[in-house]
Order: sequence, then structure tokens, then C-alpha cells
Amino acid sequence: MVIPEHHLLIFAKEPLLGRVKTRLANEIGAEKALCVYSILLDHTLGQARRVPVTRILYATPDESIQQGAAWAPGCSHYAPQGEGDLGVRLSHAFASSFQSGASKVVVIGTDCPGITSDHLNAAFNQLEMVDAVVGPSFDGGYWLLGLRKSIPEIFANIAWSTASVLAMTTGILNTAGFSYISLEKLRDVDTLDDLRRVKHFKPFQPLEPHLE
Repeated sequence: MVIPEHHLLIFAKEPLLGRVKTRLANEIGAEKALCVYSILLDHTLGQARRVPVTRILYATPDESIQQGAAWAPGCSHYAPQGEGDLGVRLSHAFASSFQSGASKVVVIGTDCPGITSDHLNAAFNQLEMVDAVVGPSFDGGYWLLGLRKSIPEIFANIAWSTASVLAMTTGILNTAGFSYISLEKLRDVDTLDDLRRVKHFKPFQPLEPHLE
């Protein structure tokens, strides 16, 4: 049974050649980078569909929501990410969910091959006991963030796309007196080195000859 007041937000890009995994594309080419991204997107959505919550896909470019059900099937709603840096977009998405009556909100991206439905269920369960849940990534960011109340300050003045994102976020939580718990540290795939470290992930195996 779906729990409507539990929202899983999925921040994703439409899988378009030359528009996804651009850092990786500089190393392995745009076509292989698109293949990697498509694998990650399919994996993320497959795990998300196993969690009995309201799934909302926040897409970029904004107009891609018109065909959202075709390239990102299985979500309850499709919405544009809109303008602004990542903090602005995340803040707006969380605020929208809480304003609509959500009691727990979790956001993920589509860069993490290690993410499972167990991780997602754990995040929602942990929000019974703490104000926030974070899934730390090896690059210094986070692959998941969950909140049970609106905390807009954790999205402001963050040095996005740097190794300081997680430390800055948890620092704000600590300073403001919010409780949080960390999940397992996982690896995002942004570079060829990242991809080589997760090549054991079964859907990537056809790419292995290109990763040596």
C-alpha cells in the first residue's frame, strides 16, 4: 500500500546525447556516457518503484516532463526542476512537498549504482527518530537527503559540486540543533575513475572492455 504522505523526490535529467554525464563524456565519449547514464537512471527508477511512497520526478530540462512517463516510467507525478542553482531547486521541491501535506520527504539523484530499495526504506524509517537522514558519497557530497520538516537553511550558501557539500550540510544541521543520521557511504559515477570502481555492477559489464 502506497503511503501518500511519504514523498520520494527523484532529480533527473532527460537522457539526451551530449546533455548528460558531460565530465564522463570528455573521457569516454558522449555515446558511452549516455549509455552509462541510461543504466543509472533505469536502476534508480527500478529501486524507487519498489518503495511504497509517492514518487515525484523533478526533471531537467523543464519541457522534458511532457514525455516524462516515457523516459522515466513509474512515477506518481512529474515536475520541472525550474531555475536557480541546485540549492534553490531542492529547497523549492522540499517546500512543495511539505506544503502539500507530506510528513517525510526524501530526495535522490540518478548517479549512484549502489542505491537500493532497502536504502530508501531505511531513510523513511529513520525519519521516525531524527529530523534528517543523509547518504554520504565518496566525493564529499550526498546521494540522499531526507527530512521530516522543512529546513530551508541547509540549501543556502552551499558550495555545490564540491567536496564540501556534505560537511557544510551537516555543519548547518549541527549548529541549528537538528538531529540526523547517516546511511551507508556510496559512490556516485561522474568520472571514468568512478566508473572503473563500480564496473562490477552487472548492467555495466558490457562496457568493461572500454574501462581498462
